[in-house]
Amino acid sequence: MKKLIAVIFLFASVGVYLVINFPSDERKVKEYAENEYGIDVEVKKVSNEGFGSDDTYVVFPENHEDLEFAITFPNGDGVITDNYARALAADEKLHQLKKVMPGIKDLGFGASDNGKLKVSFVKIGKEPSENKYLVNLSSPKPIKIAKFEKEDLNRYFKLLILIQESRAEVNRVYITDKRGPVDRNTIALNMDKLKNVKTKEDLLFHLKRFNWEFASYYANKKWESEKEKIENGRFRFGSEYDDYWFRCGELNEQEECTSILALVKFKENSLNKQNVYLKEDLTSILHFFDRIAPMANIEYRFTEEGSNESKIFTEYEIKKYHDISAFIDKNLK
Repeated sequence: MKKLIAVIFLFASVGVYLVINFPSDERKVKEYAENEYGIDVEVKKVSNEGFGSDDTYVVFPENHEDLEFAITFPNGDGVITDNYARALAADEKLHQLKKVMPGIKDLGFGASDNGKLKVSFVKIGKEPSENKYLVNLSSPKPIKIAKFEKEDLNRYFKLLILIQESRAEVNRVYITDKRGPVDRNTIALNMDKLKNVKTKEDLLFHLKRFNWEFASYYANKKWESEKEKIENGRFRFGSEYDDYWFRCGELNEQEECTSILALVKFKENSLNKQNVYLKEDLTSILHFFDRIAPMANIEYRFTEEGSNESKIFTEYEIKKYHDISAFIDKNLK
């Protein structure tokens, strides 16, 4: 009996020693936050990418759920890291934005993170100034590019003014409508580029430059009548799966596309060497896009009616050949 009591006492002593000297992971996290920043934290979740990888704990200070940050414990030798400083900066920006949130809601916008306003951040370099702070908003009203200038530009301009007045130095604001994944649109406000914007017209120009759907809509509209002159019964521009007959990735200061995806559909069984008109049609297509965007990087996506297969060529690949006939001979059957 005495031996049994001694064994129980020994195991109990070892258990106490382990509790005292080998704290649980959660205790280690709490101790780290207390020692480094003098704050008591709650652990929200822990993530691990697999065997041998580091454990990352998402935590927040007690009574301050908005201030989420991550603490990473290395597996083996290494230094414990955290992103508290960046999270603290995001939290400060969040509280500045909250001051104008009532006005933002009055304009018909909301917070997209389950109705809760949040400032997230991404690290793009080692220096604090290289962090990017992002805000996501929602729009119950669908974003329709064709009607935007007439119906919504004034509202988005007021949104921009409110964000600027908050003095929250965020880098990007994304507004996404609430339609399904296939139909929804997103507008990106590059706040770094909008500091000197003072008019609605300036904002629209910014949207054309840095949102590909705006760039595509206005570029397509500009060249629509010319496109109709080029098309013939052998080919047409566009695709039934795309809203734009060519996509413009971005506009430069002169409102010229700097990158283009051109969609061209040919008649069935005509994208081949046997089509005697193919050289003429390809020449017409290439010259047309040279006029639209002489300095752009252009990718052509050629398809045939009745086929889901595409032949994709860059302008550079095509122009490596001394003429269109040589390109056709080498690349088409």
